[in-house]
Amino acid sequence: MRKGIVIFNLKTYVQVNFNESLKILKEIESLNDERIYLSPPINSLDYLNIRKKKCQIISQNVDSIETGAFTGSTNLELLMKNKVDGTLINHSERRAEKQFVRKVCDYTKNTSFKTIICCENLREALEFQKYNPSYIAYEPRELIGSGISVSNAKPEIVKTFCSKIKNPLIGAGITSIQDVEKGIELGANGFLIASAFVKTKNKKKYAKQVLEILDTI
Repeated sequence: MRKGIVIFNLKTYVQVNFNESLKILKEIESLNDERIYLSPPINSLDYLNIRKKKCQIISQNVDSIETGAFTGSTNLELLMKNKVDGTLINHSERRAEKQFVRKVCDYTKNTSFKTIICCENLREALEFQKYNPSYIAYEPRELIGSGISVSNAKPEIVKTFCSKIKNPLIGAGITSIQDVEKGIELGANGFLIASAFVKTKNKKKYAKQVLEILDTI
């Protein structure tokens, strides 16, 4: 498998309603690349998941583990049984208790289900690394959605993070292809991109350019 991944987090932007989410999946699937992870709104998750081919479909969050009386919950066991490929956890917009994060990692150990833990600083990242997640994504809260790339705003921290973490991803403010190139130079194994991808008119072209940069790893 080729190195590097890119996660496109669609959040719950108005531009990614049900029909648009399906359109995005079709555009991305035309690139035929397993390194693309798409994280759609929960109302589109299962619908897109059963229509995926190469693209990885992951949940934006999980907040319960075993099935049962958890009304309104995004349940880990059900995600796995439905063959969803993984989940984000502890995003700055949806923080989780460390004990719960650990339970998720323990529950998914020795499975193909991907755990992508978001962190806001190196201290958190080093603590989460003990849980053996699939990836750890560094996303400073203040830069998310700002248009100011973490790779430009905090290059030394990113470089240190990437040198100490096994499978480092970076996010927050990643907008231009130059931001992605800078991230690779600093040691990132991939990216978590949201608003820049959602708002671009040509999503296939944007994704293809990111993949071409990942090819340089």
